[in-house]
Amino acid sequence: SNKSVNYAATIQQQGRSDGIYTSGPYHTSALTSGGNSDAPRYNGQRVQVIAEAVTTRAGGTTYNQIRLANGQTFWIDKRGLQMADEAGFDKITLSKTVSYLAIVDQSHRADGLYQEGPYHTSSATAIGNSNTKSLNGQLVQVIAEATTSRSTKSTYVQIRLGNGTTYWTDKLALTSMSPLSPILSTSDVNYNAVVNQKTRVDGLYADGPYHTSITTLVGNDSAKQYDGQNVHATIEQKTDRGTYVKVQFPDGHIYWIDKGALTIR
Repeated sequence: SNKSVNYAATIQQQGRSDGIYTSGPYHTSALTSGGNSDAPRYNGQRVQVIAEAVTTRAGGTTYNQIRLANGQTFWIDKRGLQMADEAGFDKITLSKTVSYLAIVDQSHRADGLYQEGPYHTSSATAIGNSNTKSLNGQLVQVIAEATTSRSTKSTYVQIRLGNGTTYWTDKLALTSMSPLSPILSTSDVNYNAVVNQKTRVDGLYADGPYHTSITTLVGNDSAKQYDGQNVHATIEQKTDRGTYVKVQFPDGHIYWIDKGALTIR
């Protein structure tokens, strides 16, 4: 049997010499048929246990797939692990969804980046780094904030880059914060319309209404090329800048456009 799990543990090899296997539990394939005693090299490391499998070996041996702090994964006999005390990791004491812009400022700092959550809240985020320096000067969208139980009561932010990648970093790594346009209301609609650009210059946005995310910040005049075309509207959203409509064009493309650019049929 095989199941997904999610808990912390420590590799414990005192009096043991377990093997580690990247392709699956020991002796379940040609790649795992050769035994080894490599686990002691990782003795004492904190890991995240992500899967558990019971094999037919010795009447039923349980193996765990574990993830190291560097992202490496392998399988090990469950008896080679000691369940970690979760109190050893920081707890998230408060979290909330937000939406604003900021600039990464590492001119006098060396903050870490973590994909799995705020620093030191799991084994995957337990080891510090200074990777935020690689984003110095970049504009990012902040999509969440979390305060942890760390003695400094640090606040961490989840940021989204222009390519869609997300990371967590210390909020103090950011500067020049400015708001995005909030989405005030959303409603489903169902009507046909014609794009009218004879006296207008509107933009088209694939990821949402204008200025509501990092990918919709820059204005454009792309609606001009669709002047006179029929579209079908499915959603309307109101922001502090106006009402925008999600429309599908005859060629299959779907965009958001200012409702004022449409003549409803």
